[in-house]
Amino acid sequence: MNCNQVWTILAIYRELHTIQTDTTELDAHLERCERCRQVLARYHVVGEQVRSLSTIELAPDAHAKMMQALAAEHVRFLQRSSSTTSRPIPDFLKPYLQEQAHATHTLAAFSSAETGPLPVLQARRKSHTSYASQFAILGLAAICLMVLLVGGLTSLLLLANRGPLSNQNQASIVLQSQVARAQYATAATYTRVVSVVADRQYIYYTAYNPATAQSMLLEMNRTTQISTPLLVKASASKLVVLGSNENRLVWLQLDAAKTVSKQVGQHTVSDFVVTWHLYSLDLTHPTSQMTLFTDTFDHSAVPSWVYTPVQGTWFVQNTLLVALVDHTGKAHLYSCQLDNAAKNSTLELANVSRGHIFTSPTANSDGTAVYWGEEWLTSDGTLHGNIWAQQVQSVGSLRAQAGQRLSITRYLLRSDEMSFHPQVVHDTLFLLSTNATEQAQLTATPISPTVTATTMHAVKTDPPAYTPQIDQAVHGALLALALSGAMPATLLDNDAFASMLQGGTRFLLWRGGKGYQMYDAVAKLPVTVYDALKDTSLLTVNGDTAVWTTQPGGASSKADDATVIFRAFDWPTKAS
Repeated sequence: MNCNQVWTILAIYRELHTIQTDTTELDAHLERCERCRQVLARYHVVGEQVRSLSTIELAPDAHAKMMQALAAEHVRFLQRSSSTTSRPIPDFLKPYLQEQAHATHTLAAFSSAETGPLPVLQARRKSHTSYASQFAILGLAAICLMVLLVGGLTSLLLLANRGPLSNQNQASIVLQSQVARAQYATAATYTRVVSVVADRQYIYYTAYNPATAQSMLLEMNRTTQISTPLLVKASASKLVVLGSNENRLVWLQLDAAKTVSKQVGQHTVSDFVVTWHLYSLDLTHPTSQMTLFTDTFDHSAVPSWVYTPVQGTWFVQNTLLVALVDHTGKAHLYSCQLDNAAKNSTLELANVSRGHIFTSPTANSDGTAVYWGEEWLTSDGTLHGNIWAQQVQSVGSLRAQAGQRLSITRYLLRSDEMSFHPQVVHDTLFLLSTNATEQAQLTATPISPTVTATTMHAVKTDPPAYTPQIDQAVHGALLALALSGAMPATLLDNDAFASMLQGGTRFLLWRGGKGYQMYDAVAKLPVTVYDALKDTSLLTVNGDTAVWTTQPGGASSKADDATVIFRAFDWPTKAS
């Protein structure tokens, strides 16, 4: 049982014990999860406050007023009825109906006999009058509903608090208070930020101290702005945080490169080999560090354009998708179950021959539909990309139960060799296409030269410490494909080609021709960002939160100020 499932049923936790429901699994989760215990405590506080409220007593004449209202409605019903059939009167209404007969000036005659009222005598009316009034009421209701919807969408999105909507298809947050956007300055010994991710409560980042050349993984509380080390001691290795969810934090450790001599034919050559580790940390138990993978990265075994052993990760509940290259240069896609470190929880989903790599794993919310990219570089210097898809029949998990085999269907979703960076956001698959035909549909305006790794506006990691993959420089037409149904791809960005595509839980972020762009995947509307993300250095979308820095490495512009500066915003909740 994961936190999302627990939060769904915590509101009725007290009633579960009352009706003697088996709560063993729920109670076990609460014992080990501090965050869920805090949620339950809040429910208890609210419940006690509600139960402590004084009982509301009805006014003495409340019953009489209610019965009079029912009697009046019954009279109106009889007046509208065109049937002459006698209708019995409910006994509890008879006294009040007699009052209505004396109090109103209708043409109905009432009898106290058990056979019910006499036929209603009413003037014939033109039929279109009642229909017109009904349509008027429906029209007013529809207008009110549209106003509420438009108002909700207008107040839902973005980071700026200025500017009207430019057209009916755009949505912009006009009140900055509706988005938890802020600047954070935290005192730090490790001032050069290498990587960063965030959620609504914390900012997780890796940084190193240039004076000591040591690195640390840190957690910054967004309320107190205090940074706390998550490792027992500083590391001489490079540390790169890759992502987090409600319970887990995942990061990569790259040890110092070692020179290795190899025999190639009759010649002995030297090459660099890096030992690397992929770690997971249970955020509810900071001492429970788990090693997911340990291997070596041999530069001579991979293409020259491949700089890292891990090309992407993606959380699916308590499962992590990992695209990586092993020590032989072969690429793999794995799923790792993170809720049980004692068992062998790693499953290979796919692999590909040397010279090709897997990138950008992504999936729908329950993991039954998985997507990833396959990339390779040809001798003419062109980067090619396809999109793979995999359907898993074991609903709710990428892992088979004991003794059970998964039924998997794997196929090429996009085989044009010009598709990159798949991202699933709210049951929609987004990707970048360099296909000239799809680009021609996007715009007839000449596009600026292809962005290169040295001219990218913002990346996820500090380039001097962790060289970005060249596919981060790809830009193309931004497409959206609905996962349900056979809908064709939809072009989103109409001002220029997109790059630096990142997906959150409910929104998509990319860089277009006019700066950063956003898309609300729930409302299916573009969002105006204005210049809120101007001059970003490192930028990462994680769940409902985006975090970035504006100085290289995140350090303060003052050389003598040991301060790390972040900026972040949270996607509004339903209650915002």
